[in-house]
Amino acid sequence: MTIGDYFGKLQPLRDELATYDPIPSCLCGFCFCDLGEKFQLKQDNDRLHEFPCGIHVDRFGALRSSLLSQDPPPTLDRAYHVMLQEEQLQTKRGLSIDRDEVMAMAASTPRGNPKSESRTKGNTLCTFCHHSGHDLTTCFAKNGYPEW
Repeated sequence: MTIGDYFGKLQPLRDELATYDPIPSCLCGFCFCDLGEKFQLKQDNDRLHEFPCGIHVDRFGALRSSLLSQDPPPTLDRAYHVMLQEEQLQTKRGLSIDRDEVMAMAASTPRGNPKSESRTKGNTLCTFCHHSGHDLTTCFAKNGYPEW
């Protein structure tokens, strides 16, 4: 699952969880305690910690640790975009590795005329014409040359 798909599936779960999280009431009675802001900071911090915990540890473990150890912590949107960039980078890196492997395979494949290769393959030696790559049963000099 991609980071974007995971983030999209996590949002409805967060919304449902928020309905069960009790809203704190004002302690000062005059609303000078910035309770709304504190509650929002707590929710943002919880969401920031929930998001990377479901991400694949082998691929994003170092980035997850880096994001969660920052002081001040990044916003959820910032963490999401950093994870997306890392996923895209890993995908491109994976494609370039595959492309390199294909190019290495192509470089190791022998080139040339396949007809001439078929006559020179192997270590057999013809006892009639004393050329290598074929035996007496397939010798053109003894059995005749084909039309091609």
